Amino acid sequence: SKEHENRRFGGEVNFYNLLNQHAVTGYNEVPITTATAPPSVTSNPTGFDFLALTTNFDYTGVINTKRNILSSTYNLPNLFQSARQLRIKVAYTF
Repeated sequence: SKEHENRRFGGEVNFYNLLNQHAVTGYNEVPITTATAPPSVTSNPTGFDFLALTTNFDYTGVINTKRNILSSTYNLPNLFQSARQLRIKVAYTF
């Protein structure tokens, strides 16, 4: 009838990660496990020169001269894709 012509019914389906793959999206980029910020002086309890670590890109070489071990999680994946998700939307306009 004429009074019901404006009524609408609709739907929507969204899939995220349909194949449920857990691809790596990030890696642990911290080569050492001690201090998180370089101090202004090079003397600290760990014995590392953090200023040299942040200005020189040969992290492994600097750490190996101290005969210490890198972080066991260095360069390993630590962020992954989210799991499969399904979103369903139903709309009725009157």
